[in-house]
Amino acid sequence: RLVREMPRDEAYLEVGTLEGRTLEAAAHGNVGKHILAADHCEKYKRVPLPVSGARFFAAPFTQLTTEIIGAPVGVAFYDADHSVEATRDFVTFIEPLLADRAVLVFDDWDRVTVRTGVRLVAQQAPLQLLREFFEYTDGHAPPNHFGFYFGVSLWTYQRQ
Repeated sequence: RLVREMPRDEAYLEVGTLEGRTLEAAAHGNVGKHILAADHCEKYKRVPLPVSGARFFAAPFTQLTTEIIGAPVGVAFYDADHSVEATRDFVTFIEPLLADRAVLVFDDWDRVTVRTGVRLVAQQAPLQLLREFFEYTDGHAPPNHFGFYFGVSLWTYQRQ
């Protein structure tokens, strides 16, 4: 529903797509919105099937530009490299591309590395944690609560 509520002059950006299920969910019922994803497809050696209404870039997110995205990013979903450095680098990279008000979602929030990477940048950026949805499974057991095997977090961004 985040994409549905996003203004039409903003974009949804997904980084880390794998099979494209999250991208497909973001595109569903959101005709005419800017919906795109980037994944260099190296870890799993697979490119997702095309998703109607969405654009896919088989490249690292660092190659994205304002011109490629086509609009300020109103919703960003990160599910890529879960190292502290890569997560931190994504938050740092995406900030200038965000709309004045945006929402960021981080998958695999149960991982200490993801939480650390985001929080390193959040200390200096106008990011505010709205909600953490932990699963406490570490991926080795069925999800306990929300259906995200490694949890998610939801953040707001407000340009100052």
